[in-house]
Amino acid sequence: MPSPARCPGKTMSSTRACLKPLARHLPCPSPPAEGSLASPAIAAHSKPRNTFVEKSHGRCSPMRCIKTLGHLHSQCARHRAVTNASGLPTALSDLRKWRLSADGALEHESGRFFRVIGANTAPEYLTAGPHEHPMLDQPEIGMLCLFLTEINNEPYGLIAFKFEPGTPEGIEVAPSFQATKSNYEGAHGGSAVPGQDIAFSDRHPTLADAIQREQEAWFLGKVNRNRVIMLPSDDAEPLNSLIPDSYWVPLRILLQGLLVDNLLNMDLRSILSMIAVDNTLGRVLTSQQIRSTAESIRSRLGKPMSTQSRSLLELPGWTYNSSLVGPCSNSATIVGRRVRVETREVAEWDQPFLSPRLKAQCTLVARRDETGRSWEVALIPRRRLGSTRGSTLEATIQRHHRTHGDGDNLSEDCLHELVSAADKVVSADHAEEGGRFYHAQTQYQVVLLGRTELRATTDQWQWTHLDIANALIADGDCLSVEARTCIAMLTAAIAPTGGDHK
Repeated sequence: MPSPARCPGKTMSSTRACLKPLARHLPCPSPPAEGSLASPAIAAHSKPRNTFVEKSHGRCSPMRCIKTLGHLHSQCARHRAVTNASGLPTALSDLRKWRLSADGALEHESGRFFRVIGANTAPEYLTAGPHEHPMLDQPEIGMLCLFLTEINNEPYGLIAFKFEPGTPEGIEVAPSFQATKSNYEGAHGGSAVPGQDIAFSDRHPTLADAIQREQEAWFLGKVNRNRVIMLPSDDAEPLNSLIPDSYWVPLRILLQGLLVDNLLNMDLRSILSMIAVDNTLGRVLTSQQIRSTAESIRSRLGKPMSTQSRSLLELPGWTYNSSLVGPCSNSATIVGRRVRVETREVAEWDQPFLSPRLKAQCTLVARRDETGRSWEVALIPRRRLGSTRGSTLEATIQRHHRTHGDGDNLSEDCLHELVSAADKVVSADHAEEGGRFYHAQTQYQVVLLGRTELRATTDQWQWTHLDIANALIADGDCLSVEARTCIAMLTAAIAPTGGDHK
């Protein structure tokens, strides 16, 4: 499989060294009492506040800040209410600038952005999902970046309220910078993506930088580069003027936002997973234990997998008319939309979307480690049609295709047993990539157990210490975006929260 994508000139240990100064700003966790769990902060809605002036290193600066989870939620609701956007169903054949190619793929006339293709492989190569299905093929590597700075000696992240046409709520909390390669290179012919110079710059300390995998049930080997950059106050202060609808939010509040339905978008969840553990629990294992075990796990994930392309017109059981419809009532469909919105680089465009008929399910089972000071998570290596980079470590249960096995071998009774035995269960519904999927949602839950034996476990489960999972995420190209979301939710659920989260 490909080597992990590390930040140039950075090692895993040096990246963690950069994170240590951030961790001191959060409440230091003490060893939990037996059977006890820290409660997550689920804040009630608060009234929107006016923008206020913050002090940065003792000086007044015009930085727009949001300081509580309730305020973040209410500001997101306000932006949803005032955003003027529309999306009209459009037949695939009527999508402007899109065409069906000679080999039966739906593609943009520029050859950029992405294609919808038919893909298949031999069933024996896969451990989850169908072996033949329409897939989104986007080989370009996009950039996701979160800018951090210190305000009153606490780390804040710069977020933006961003519209995506496929998101059920329209607007969600997004990272400082997110763009496909086609977008940041201006293939759409519209305006530049603000913050691009900083996102690609090497001038500032980089706290995290890695290639991360995205939904392999629907994407064909798609990855994005994820970065976290620490900015000095002089560079951070002007960014509210540069990036529309942006605010500085305490990092601990962003982590708690993972536990709220449909608030943080997928890109921000992906980035937060890279720094969540270091900023909540800290490490229990030694560096040598972490490094050797992580390398061993990665070496067992196998080599890249090849797939074959097939015309969308020739996929067995699929019908290509105004949309691409599958053989089952709960199959995902490919639909066309005409989008109009004033807050994006282009005000109007057409595009196809993959539209799942059902909500996906993702459950991560976690138990206390032997020390009682940290956790282990049950991951499973799976190979789906989109797993062209090799097997991917997924959450304990990850179900996207209800008519096909998804590789967990757990009945509903076994799942019920797990939930019933849990000390705590945290859950949230999150939207998936709203730029490519139409109203794709996943029900995420994390089941927190004591260190007990369960009949529901299988030999496929790989109990992985949170320190090791964190190292695998830090080096990238290994865990599914769904598993990374669950791990970030776990750290948010068990971390001390401080006193100003409401």
